[in-house]
Amino acid sequence: MTVGEKQIWSKVVQTVANKIARKNNRKSGYVNYTINTKTKTFHLYDNDCKQLQNAEPKNIQETTATEKDLIAVGLKYCKNCVKDK
Repeated sequence: MTVGEKQIWSKVVQTVANKIARKNNRKSGYVNYTINTKTKTFHLYDNDCKQLQNAEPKNIQETTATEKDLIAVGLKYCKNCVKDK
């Protein structure tokens, strides 16, 4: 396997592992979120949400707060990546 193939394979494995971890975390009620402070929305952490791809780093904040707490302080969930709403 070439170096390039190993890098691609590593990314694929990591992506699958991240998806499994997010699924397990959501089942247990423990989820990390990423907040876009400019738009006042929260997103699933480590997600490739298109809404976050163009966000300025200064507007991004990570949290382990619960979804209920985030909503209580006036944040909205992202309709693209928090799909179970």
